[in-house]
Amino acid sequence: MRLFLLCLILTLVSCHSPLEKALSAAGENRSQLEKVLYHYKQDEKDSLKLKAAIFLIENMPGHQSLGGSYIDKYYKETDSILSNDFDANWQKHLEDVSFKYSSLLVPVKDIQTVNAKYLIANIDSAFHVWQDKPWAKHIDFADFCEYILPYKVVEYQPIENWRELFYGKFEESMNDVMKFCATNGNSSYWACTHINQNLRNQHFGFTVLNLAVPLLHPSLLVKLPAGTCFEHCLTAINVMRSKGIPVALDFTPQWPYQSQGHFWCVVLTDNGQNVIFAGVESDPGHPHIADKKMAKVFRYTYAHNCDLQELNKKERYVPFVFQDCFIKDVTSEYTQTCDVEIEIPSELKQDNQYVYLAIFDNQQWAPINWAKIKNGKALFKDMGRDIIYMPIYCTSKGIQTMSYPFLLDQMGKVHDLKADTLTKQKIRLNRKYPTTERILFGAERLIGGKIQVANHADFKDSLTLYQISDLCSSGKFTNIPDSAWRYWRYLSPGNSYGNISELAFFKKDSIKPTKGRIIGTGGSFDDDPSKLKEVVFDGDPLTSLDTPVRDGAWVGMDFGEKVKFEKIIYIPRTDGNMIQLGDTYELYWWSINGWKRLGGKKVAEDIVLEYANAPTNALFWLRNISRGKEESVFIYQDGEQVFR
Repeated sequence: MRLFLLCLILTLVSCHSPLEKALSAAGENRSQLEKVLYHYKQDEKDSLKLKAAIFLIENMPGHQSLGGSYIDKYYKETDSILSNDFDANWQKHLEDVSFKYSSLLVPVKDIQTVNAKYLIANIDSAFHVWQDKPWAKHIDFADFCEYILPYKVVEYQPIENWRELFYGKFEESMNDVMKFCATNGNSSYWACTHINQNLRNQHFGFTVLNLAVPLLHPSLLVKLPAGTCFEHCLTAINVMRSKGIPVALDFTPQWPYQSQGHFWCVVLTDNGQNVIFAGVESDPGHPHIADKKMAKVFRYTYAHNCDLQELNKKERYVPFVFQDCFIKDVTSEYTQTCDVEIEIPSELKQDNQYVYLAIFDNQQWAPINWAKIKNGKALFKDMGRDIIYMPIYCTSKGIQTMSYPFLLDQMGKVHDLKADTLTKQKIRLNRKYPTTERILFGAERLIGGKIQVANHADFKDSLTLYQISDLCSSGKFTNIPDSAWRYWRYLSPGNSYGNISELAFFKKDSIKPTKGRIIGTGGSFDDDPSKLKEVVFDGDPLTSLDTPVRDGAWVGMDFGEKVKFEKIIYIPRTDGNMIQLGDTYELYWWSINGWKRLGGKKVAEDIVLEYANAPTNALFWLRNISRGKEESVFIYQDGEQVFR
């Protein structure tokens, strides 16, 4: 028997050198993997399963799971927390346990720990759903190997028989629905939708888990009351793959204008397209990251990325995101791209074989692509357009910039942002972060709102001085008649519930708003004390009025006597990233030596900051050192801030 097995393995590895490398890396676990190969060699009908086993084993080196002598205790305590439906402090307890075990858990190599019984069960279960489920019939073997077959989705996911655990979950309702809808019975799109809706009904909410050890255990993930996009996606993929629904995990490591990246899922539909959905949160076909600018998108794979393997082998210092060799570039599936070639400074050619392109997060340059240096140049493939990039390299000191940033415009043309310090310009800045769709709602609710004055408390003699007609993240009215009034107010338009964040009245030559007795519509939506009229004058743009009255709500001040004002500032419900009165700001521009401050610190006396001697063709970064975190780089064109 052992002689036959040896002959079989020699026959296989003679044709598959990667297989021999993998088996050699297995050490004492080699016999377990050889048992898998022998198991599927016995019956000619299992030839495709043998091929699948070879695929898993060949690509197993590099895959790791979380282990160590304390791993079972860690998961047992975690399970105890998540199994208690009445634990209101589950998140804190989960974070405490994670921190407790963080130094006691170690990564273990799958190639040296995965046993034959587990791998055979995984392959058999994957083949069963592939061949049995109607929504998996369109999947060829190559796609099967990536979308259904893998025993894990991401690194450090523990070895667990999750297929058996989840196979029966929602099975009865799913079969009923798929059989009833005759036109959708073979659709992976609708199978995915049904499972995702069922998962969402299990009260999954959103929260950021500050875990020292990532929670990747499939049977525990599904018990989480809430999590981030990452935990939601892993849960959905584990459940769906157990049922033969072809799904994968995609991510962008960094948005071009935010301080983070994002994870989401794709389902491989019957027409061969990958359709986006947010695991648990939203279904295929529903808008998700619709038309969002992306510099790079990667897909988690089980197979090695040979280019990343080479990068990690040849470079001593590699950015964290590229230390994972099980991702592939799929940017061109999401956005229009182009290749970018850059010249490499001569001093780098001897010390580095690779360079990177980075985009700016809130504080630093975040790598999002790599390229090998060839003949003094580096070619970056499939770069997202209309984005500002910085060429960088890595050393023991971390990320180092190597030249000026550049804008890759919508047509794929490169514009170097080399500041011209000889040609100066005056710039006016009104934000430190781009406006986004999340604040559009608040801005829209101000359209039609009125600034009114009166000398009677009931405003029976009211006069409208100004009506808001433009969308803004902060506004200013200065064309005020030279007359005095006792009562001043903001009257909201219909269907707006009085929504406004800040209202301030300024006398001539004053940089501080005049205070009076707060008047206006009483109460708040849902009796929330943080949404009463008083918050409109608290100096905090992140608080806002929300009345129980849909139409005609108002807020203002009784100044006790007739007064005149030179300007009125108003702010809708917003994100706090406009220029805030009284806050201290610093403006930086990019020089060959890095960020350089333009002038000194500046305290905002208006909703606009002005700088008289700014360089042209420069990249800028405006910082609020009083509060807030969200900041983004921008250029200045045609008298406007342009965030990219």
